[in-house]
Amino acid sequence: MCGRSPRKMEKSGPPAKRKARRRGWIKPAALEAALAIVAAMTSAGITVAGESRLPSDTGIAIRWAPLFAPSAHTVYLDPVWSADGKFIYFWQEEFARGAKPMGPEVMRFDLASGELRQVARGRSPDISSDGRWLLFRGGNDDSLTLKDLESDTETNIAREAYRPAWVGAGQFIYYLAPQHELRLVHVPGLGQDILMRFSLMPSAWRLAPDGALLAVCVPTGGRRPDEIRVVDVRSHRGLKIAEATCRGLPVWSPDSQLVAFAASRQRAPGGTAPKATRRIYLYDVKAASLRLLTDGPNDYDPVWSPDGTRLTFARQATHYDSSRDCELLVYDCRSQQTTTVATSRAPILDIAWSPDGRWLSYRAYATVDSGHKLAGGVGLVRSDGSLGAVLTHPPLFPVQWSPNSSRLTCLSLPSASAGTRLWLIDVTHDTHARCPS
Repeated sequence: MCGRSPRKMEKSGPPAKRKARRRGWIKPAALEAALAIVAAMTSAGITVAGESRLPSDTGIAIRWAPLFAPSAHTVYLDPVWSADGKFIYFWQEEFARGAKPMGPEVMRFDLASGELRQVARGRSPDISSDGRWLLFRGGNDDSLTLKDLESDTETNIAREAYRPAWVGAGQFIYYLAPQHELRLVHVPGLGQDILMRFSLMPSAWRLAPDGALLAVCVPTGGRRPDEIRVVDVRSHRGLKIAEATCRGLPVWSPDSQLVAFAASRQRAPGGTAPKATRRIYLYDVKAASLRLLTDGPNDYDPVWSPDGTRLTFARQATHYDSSRDCELLVYDCRSQQTTTVATSRAPILDIAWSPDGRWLSYRAYATVDSGHKLAGGVGLVRSDGSLGAVLTHPPLFPVQWSPNSSRLTCLSLPSASAGTRLWLIDVTHDTHARCPS
């Protein structure tokens, strides 16, 4: 990764170059190769600075800019959109060499007025779907706090909470408490129920959108694979659907009828896949049936489309070779066909659908001819694979789409002179639209 700008590296002289080599920063030769990639992308109709007009007569333009002028000694993390798309919440922490850290703060940025203000002391904000409630973690511990944005009151929910998440339309929060208890918080009454108790810490779990079923990967101890279960949270009756090692979180379809997960198992149904092979499985709640969805050597990170008709996932050529091409694929549940919509020379991560289902974003990388890895970037592609671009300058990581699917928040990599920065990407059909400032 590049910790300084190329210009500063050229002016800093031989000692700085030796230091750059030790830290793995990009050498001048690698930068020349990277610029050659930029030139090739530009000739293809894709640019990598400020604005990108996609090829053909689509009228689609992509623009990006910093959300606001950042502080040189501040890290910005976890931006989330309000339900109406008017605000972006995130947390920041200031640091300076020789100074005591200020502590994390939850901030709110008003996109209309440009106002930036603190709303809480803490980190990792999450907004309810109705926009009323702000959930965040403690500044220096694992406590969980809920803030009513209408009354400006805060309520501590738990002293220790792991992987909290919203379920329902801002009505419930679930989290894992100590002693391996999965708890459900009723908002706004704030009463709590114990949904499940586990003898061992579950490796992954996800509550269905309707809150009725829980998909959970429970370790069995020793060298045996996990048990993947679907549990009725009211009756606590569960059904073991597979014995496999979970690879990531299970994901529910929006209608709570299908759950997809990536797992490794000794032998797939009707196949001879080795244990180290990751594949995508699909469980149908109504039919009580499990089937193997993919046959790739290393498939991972399934994500449902907003309407539940398509499932996207990533595929790596082999489990151990990260230098081989990766693919972003979309499975259509109606036609049962799988389509490759994008490729990358490094693992594809952080896949997300735009709320309207038209775009897919993912974390991408660019490599240069000499083999040195260029910093990460944002991959954008139409869900049908018809249009796409990878934006690698500045190096950004995608985070979350706006509710109207026109914007995407991103984080830039920290450098030697500054922390992370928040960026906003505009995807618009209006080629005369102004870039956000």
